[in-house]
Amino acid sequence: MQYLSERLIDIKRDFQFNTFKQDEYQKAENEAFDSLNSVISSSSEVKISFFGKRYISSIEFKKNATLEEVYLTLIEVVKLSRFDFSNRNRKIGLKIENKIHALYNESDKKIQNSFFIKRIFAWIRDVFSSLKKAYKGDKNLLLFNHYSYNQYQNNFSKKNLPEPIWSFNHSRNVMIPLYSAPNQHKIVKATNAMIRAYIYPFNKAINALAAIATVGSPLCLALVTPFAIRRSYLHQESFDAAYSSVLLSVVNTVSTFFAKGSNYIS
Repeated sequence: MQYLSERLIDIKRDFQFNTFKQDEYQKAENEAFDSLNSVISSSSEVKISFFGKRYISSIEFKKNATLEEVYLTLIEVVKLSRFDFSNRNRKIGLKIENKIHALYNESDKKIQNSFFIKRIFAWIRDVFSSLKKAYKGDKNLLLFNHYSYNQYQNNFSKKNLPEPIWSFNHSRNVMIPLYSAPNQHKIVKATNAMIRAYIYPFNKAINALAAIATVGSPLCLALVTPFAIRRSYLHQESFDAAYSSVLLSVVNTVSTFFAKGSNYIS
């Protein structure tokens, strides 16, 4: 019986190898999405380790894998497809995302009911988790609810192309603009506007904290920088963007910690 983490690595490696074979590309793409769907479908339980990691288990594989490993495997598959996957695989991808979303929400409930130390570790991990940012928002913002330029033209209109809703970070220097379906465009645009309006009041505070961390507090800089470097490497972002994301996550997590902590005490 294969380890679950090894199976996720195999899915990425097999798809990457076959992307160079034009005549076998579509078959390889289908197999990658089918294999990942099989993994996530067989994962019926999510567990929280003492140190706050969110694990999923499957009767078909040995040991466990983190929920973030599954999510990052999905992102790698999307990157290898250059966000030009077929409509067949869009449906499968959306099914995978919804399953991850459900497991993440289930893990959140387990964390809330855990003892205090485990909750602290989980909140700290959330600071550096790409999974939290992906699955704590509106489900209209799920990746597979969006279309690349080619996909939008093939599925909807070649003339009335709306403004991109956001961008998919394909690599360090390549951002793919994404569009939502016509019936969802206004909803998603309004949601994004609300998010920007919510975040804007914190921008000055974040910039001030960044200035303090850079100039006035070597300790803060020393703590944030390693995680910013790690994020920059994993997500192919510039260091400045990664540093800002980590710092923003720290502030949000600290705020959440004190908010939940006060509720817990009361």
